[in-house]
Amino acid sequence: MRETRSTFGLSQHQIDVNMDINDEYNEFLDIATAASAQYAKVMDLAKTLQAALAAKQVELDQQASRYRQDVAYHKACAERARGKLQATSARLNKYKSETEALRQHNKHLSKDLKAATAKLEHVKHLCCDICMDSLKNVVTGCGHGYCSDCLSTWLRQRSNDDNNDEDNSDMDSLTEQMESNCPICRKVINANQDVWPIFVENEGGTSSEVVYVDSDND
Repeated sequence: MRETRSTFGLSQHQIDVNMDINDEYNEFLDIATAASAQYAKVMDLAKTLQAALAAKQVELDQQASRYRQDVAYHKACAERARGKLQATSARLNKYKSETEALRQHNKHLSKDLKAATAKLEHVKHLCCDICMDSLKNVVTGCGHGYCSDCLSTWLRQRSNDDNNDEDNSDMDSLTEQMESNCPICRKVINANQDVWPIFVENEGGTSSEVVYVDSDND
């Protein structure tokens, strides 16, 4: 009886141990199954994140490409603008140089004009008071000078000479004119007595100027 009880107790213990092992196995299996499901979820999430990251990387690459193109475009525009600015600056410097040269040229011309004006004023009294072109070569008793052609024409037009068709425009013809008025002061002048040549020939064959007073400057 004792052996039977002993054998029964051993069998019962073995059954209990087997049940405990089976319970532990089932529990481990549940944990493994749950872990596997969780791993699958984590893997799915990782794949989703990886796909999103890849798409974001593509978007970032496209933006970076556009930025590089924009930078290259603006750089090219800046280079062209700098080239235009340099060309404009060169033209401006050229214009400044030309302007300065023109200013200096105008300055010289102004000096030349002043000098010419001074010379003109200096010799102005030598020009005929009628035509203001030819030099004076005769002077009247009232002190006004003319070229012989103008004075001869003036005296001939205002004389009572009937020989209007004759050419009396030389110095000798002045002595043949009658009395008339001076073209400037209207003083009566006589061609024989009040008209003299400004330049006369001396005995040595040289010419000397007859000094006369311009009555307009008195």
